[in-house]
Amino acid sequence: MGAGFADAQAALAGLAGGSVLQRASGAAYAEGTTGLARAGPPALVRVRFLEPSVIPGVFTNLPVRWEAAGPGGRPFPVLDADVVLVPHPGGGTVLGVTGTCRSLHKAPGAEPGRLLPQGAAEAMIRVLMRQVGVAIAVAACSSGACHARDRRRP
Repeated sequence: MGAGFADAQAALAGLAGGSVLQRASGAAYAEGTTGLARAGPPALVRVRFLEPSVIPGVFTNLPVRWEAAGPGGRPFPVLDADVVLVPHPGGGTVLGVTGTCRSLHKAPGAEPGRLLPQGAAEAMIRVLMRQVGVAIAVAACSSGACHARDRRRP
């Protein structure tokens, strides 16, 4: 990611409570669950980004939980993850994620409450991380903090 680490930290903290990451989560969930069940996957009913843990200049961790409609309409966690920012030794920022995806329904290769098929989980995370990265870069650049090489891109 082209944004400097301090700028990326500030951008992610600013995005944590807003609608940009909510929309990114909805898009990622839709992408990952496409084709899992003939009746369709359960609706994503709640997305929560908790307060980020920040060690200035060292580390940022943003916890995220997605919940889908479970049995009886109760929320069921389908994703528990941490979006992580660390500084890149050569400058810039590294964006990563660690977490667990679960499935409510009997998708191919999954039992209720068990992990999603690997391809579905990978698709969700890939879309989420791409959109989070773009959101951070846009927020950092709109504050005038992006690298000159990023401003030259068409």
